[in-house]
Parts: sequence; structure tokens; C-alpha cells
Amino acid sequence: MKQHIEDLPTIKDKILYLIEIKTDFLQNKRVFDIEWETPFNEKCELEIEKLNELLKLETNTIPKSKPVFKLSDKKGAKTDLIRILSALYEIRLFTKTDGLIPTKQEFMETMGEYLGVDLSKYHSNLSQALQNQPLEVNLKVFEEMKEATQKAHYTNTKTK
Repeated sequence: MKQHIEDLPTIKDKILYLIEIKTDFLQNKRVFDIEWETPFNEKCELEIEKLNELLKLETNTIPKSKPVFKLSDKKGAKTDLIRILSALYEIRLFTKTDGLIPTKQEFMETMGEYLGVDLSKYHSNLSQALQNQPLEVNLKVFEEMKEATQKAHYTNTKTK
């Protein structure tokens, strides 16, 4: 068994394997070497425990590592990021891996973690920007994105 574990590529794979064989052992162990089978209800409980452990592993798969990128020091960069992510959320560009739509708070916090930016209070930043600034200011980042895309398209078609 230890040799097999060493051959598995990740720690998660090793834990998954051990949970599986432990559950199988507990469901099929013999009491005092008498060939009594583990009662069905105990097998179910063991299977539930195993699945709960596997679920914990699944939900903890997002690594909490140091971000590779840093948000620009450009004035308004965080607010612009929030505007962009909010728009991506609203057009439903992302779903959870199970196909469900995350809450906006969940989406923003997860994207913030990935990008190394605290977006837990995104709502207050966004509502202040929408209330205190004209529409043109709120749309500026999207206009810049549009111009960048047009420039890339023009450059790309020119080189063909």
C-alpha cells in the first residue's frame, strides 16, 4: 500500500486513495476473525463519512498561494476591476463547476482571492462609484477595453 501511495502524483490523490481503502476495510472487516459481515447500516454510515471527507477535499481545492499578479497602482484600478468583474457576473460569463450560478458576493470574493485583491466590500465601492460619478466615468474602462480590442483587431487584419 505504501508503495502504491508513493506512485500517486498528488497529496490529494494519496488522501483519496487512503479514504477509499480505509472505508472498504471498515466495511468488510471481520470481528474476532469470525466471518460476520459489517451490518448494512454501518456500511452506509462509513460510506457517508467517506463522502463527507471527499467533499471536504473537493471544496478545499483552491490553493491559497501567493498571487502571481498585482493590481496596478493606477488611480481607480480597484474600482475599474470591480466594474469589469461586475459586468462579467451580470452577463453570466462564469458559473460554478457544478453548473450553478454563484452569488455575486461569492464570485467577487473568489476572483479577488485569485487576483490578490480584497473584494469583500465590492458592493460599497461599486455603489459609491455609480452614485457619485456620472455614467461616462463608470463606462470609461469599458471604452478603453473597446479601443484596445479595436486596435488589436486592426493590427491583426493589417498583418494578414
